[in-house]
Amino acid sequence: MRLTRLAAAAAALVAVLLGLTACGGSGKKSTVAKDCTPKYHVRTHSAGTLTVAAIQYPPYSKVTPGSNDVQGIDGAIVKQFARDACLNMKVTTTTFAAAVSSVTTGRADIALGDIYRTTARAQEVGLSDPVYLDQLGIVSKQGFGSMQSLLGHKVATVQGYYFENDVKRLYGGNLHLFPSNVNMYQDLVAGRSQAGLDSYPAAVDYLRSRGITNLKVEIPPADPRVPATGAQAAQSGFLYGKGATQLATGLNQFLAAIRQDGTLADLLQAAGLPRSAANVGPARLL
Repeated sequence: MRLTRLAAAAAALVAVLLGLTACGGSGKKSTVAKDCTPKYHVRTHSAGTLTVAAIQYPPYSKVTPGSNDVQGIDGAIVKQFARDACLNMKVTTTTFAAAVSSVTTGRADIALGDIYRTTARAQEVGLSDPVYLDQLGIVSKQGFGSMQSLLGHKVATVQGYYFENDVKRLYGGNLHLFPSNVNMYQDLVAGRSQAGLDSYPAAVDYLRSRGITNLKVEIPPADPRVPATGAQAAQSGFLYGKGATQLATGLNQFLAAIRQDGTLADLLQAAGLPRSAANVGPARLL
């Protein structure tokens, strides 16, 4: 019995060591096989390495400090892209507010974390083709169900969310901005704000993963004052520098391939999102 346990422990250690040599592993040496043939030929800031700036935003992206790895839907997608392009990965963390500057300054090749495709962002950076759909959710103890119902209440959201300016105009001094959704939920749980605005899937994942049962998430009906609402949900994408045309071509070809063969829908389903979120429709900007 002891030998069996020792063998199992040894196997587990080997698995860990192998995991550290996969794309997104330790990053101390090349993890790409010498005979790797790239499906997509891309140019990156550091030859042979795809530098990724990831927002801490489960279930879309999550970085464990010191791991040089990104988990979540976006993480799984970009790691597969790196493997197909025969690239090592270097992972850094960023915030929604700093995601654009991470690629415009060359600190990263790609930024990810359920980043919406918006007109304002398109003026500053390159946007990949749509990856999946997202919807805005209202998080509250009271079960607020519309943007109108929040008037007169203290509302919290995250700095850098694309609907930030819209809700600023709508709620004025009653709007409180936080650097991350973690800080926002802490504020909601403490009762300092009566409602929070977040991605619906991210909100559901956050509450479920932490066992928070006294907060509800509702999808509001369309409100022309906040374009993020309504039946036409936001399209998420990856950010890259405007001059990175070769990277853009390879990335978009890859996204088309995993959408067509069903891989993208599988990843969404595994993360608790509907497979239908992969049906993005024609590309559009918010």
